[in-house]
Amino acid sequence: MPHVWRYRILGIALFVLIWEVLSFVYPPAIVPGIERVVSALAEVLRQPGIWRDAGDTFLRVLLGTLLSVGIGIFFGIWSTLDARVREAVYPIFVTFEMVPPMAWIVLAILWFRLGHMPSIVVAVATAVPIVFFNLTEGAKQINWRLIEMAESFRVPLRDRIFTLYFPSLLPALLAAASGGLSMNWRVVVMAEALSAYTGLGQKLWGEYLYGSGVNVYAYILLLVLLGLTLDYGLIGLFRSWIMRRYRLYEFQERRRLRAG
Repeated sequence: MPHVWRYRILGIALFVLIWEVLSFVYPPAIVPGIERVVSALAEVLRQPGIWRDAGDTFLRVLLGTLLSVGIGIFFGIWSTLDARVREAVYPIFVTFEMVPPMAWIVLAILWFRLGHMPSIVVAVATAVPIVFFNLTEGAKQINWRLIEMAESFRVPLRDRIFTLYFPSLLPALLAAASGGLSMNWRVVVMAEALSAYTGLGQKLWGEYLYGSGVNVYAYILLLVLLGLTLDYGLIGLFRSWIMRRYRLYEFQERRRLRAG
């Protein structure tokens, strides 16, 4: 593990070096130096209302993710249990996946006008297919012989779900939730720029319209830091707890050995 962090730090240092080189090549209005961006970020964090905007963005991302995961789990598990349902809903989720986020933003504004709802709607529309397809792929790892045996012995559906389906689908579900959260973080910020009165996306777009290039970079840096904190902090801890709770590390290792 220490070696992993060494490589990560090396990668970050290389990125910062490239940034600094580009700041000498391009004018500050295009690529400001990293020290100017950090200084601008410190000023942004002192602005009144910045944490309210950050809270609004977090709330929209959280609601969008919870709804996406809930809807994706419902249809993913239902499709796993019934092939007819899978064939019926599969083309719908493929269609949703093919619609660009920008098109969802336009439609959400038409449906709900400006405010909180367009960002949440766009988050759900773009992330639900991620959860659904991850779960349907995870269903391929289920030991269907055990399922057939459980059905022949008339094991209750509830017991089958929590002892056979759930452990096999949980790794895919965790990956889906993480992917959905990452997608929502990006599309919510993009939707806020065009459809919300508050939020970090709106602030970023406002700085661009005012022509403040260094503040644009400062807000981008803030969004990256908050996204990394959310993914590696809260979500990472939850993922590790779930993996330990259900002993999924051992489960995945046994599955890998069987596949080998």
